[in-house]
Amino acid sequence: LETLRLEAAFNTAAGFDEDDDELPAFFTDEPLPPTGKTNRLFSQEVNQQMQALLGSVAAE
Repeated sequence: LETLRLEAAFNTAAGFDEDDDELPAFFTDEPLPPTGKTNRLFSQEVNQQMQALLGSVAAE
């Protein structure tokens, strides 16, 4: 978790925000062989979970 905290701190200091975490459209638009499935995780959901994880660890 320390690595995730350091990465988040670096990204914030460098001026990155959640908009910069968005994956290219082909991750959600193009099906992958052999299953034909596409990505099911979206940046907003991942960012919310990351903030919850880092927040819960900071509270300990």
